[in-house]
Amino acid sequence: MSEEKRRRKGSVRIGYTSILLIFTMLCLVTFATLSLVTVNSDYRLSKKVADKTSAYYKADTNVRDYLYQVDQYLTDWYMSCQDKDSFCQGEYEVIESVILPEGINVAADEESSIYRIECQINDVQKLCVSLKLTYPKNEDGSFYDITEWKTVTDNSVDAGDDTLPLLKNSEGREGLIRK
Repeated sequence: MSEEKRRRKGSVRIGYTSILLIFTMLCLVTFATLSLVTVNSDYRLSKKVADKTSAYYKADTNVRDYLYQVDQYLTDWYMSCQDKDSFCQGEYEVIESVILPEGINVAADEESSIYRIECQINDVQKLCVSLKLTYPKNEDGSFYDITEWKTVTDNSVDAGDDTLPLLKNSEGREGLIRK
């Protein structure tokens, strides 16, 4: 047997088809990995948004339940009063007698007839509601006008570690940078 025939028999030949197949498999594995990373990231973001939304609506429900109680107490007070002056003199005491649900804080400003309600949503956000107390025009009338219903973010609260890891420095330690 000639030397050339032996080399051909024992050698491995990789053709264009094999190279194309290997390249295709690498592409599929890469795209699958990228898809998995994207789906995982989207899931975590969706969970975070759902948690924040649930916390907001829990605070919103607490405030609405409190306002319902305030309406009941003021209705009873309105029915027991003979005129506007007696109603207005005692309305703050009546509101103060309403049992506060957990997480709700209230503050009254009798001079401007403003009543403020705050309910904590999470560590950095709270729901703030302001009411302007009014005397109802009839028995079915409202005892207040809602002048403000908003979410307030407290940026002064430290939300945890705000550092980002960077490349390792010459001593082998990771460098950190503040946001």
